Amino acid sequence: MLYHQLPPQFNNTPVRLSNKEAKHAGKFIQTFFGAYHLHEIRRSLAALTEIALTTNNTHFEDAKERDSILWFYYELEIFIEAVWYQNQSTIKSKPKKKNK
Repeated sequence: MLYHQLPPQFNNTPVRLSNKEAKHAGKFIQTFFGAYHLHEIRRSLAALTEIALTTNNTHFEDAKERDSILWFYYELEIFIEAVWYQNQSTIKSKPKKKNK
């Protein structure tokens, strides 16, 4: 089942992270940006958007739907960059471990 098809009680509820994991969300942010570089995220996001808008898909026949997906793309990219900056400052502010 796709997430947009989940029952309404899941509308503003994380689906992937448990409450326990959410307490350590920074770990997941670091893991994500350790696995993907910012340029790779942009490329993947652009590819997903291009596929959604250029393939025959009745969901995006309406111009408003296409506009909505483009708006979401730009907002998501801004969000990802903000989290990336936050992650960078977290990494830089961590005290370095001294080797004994």
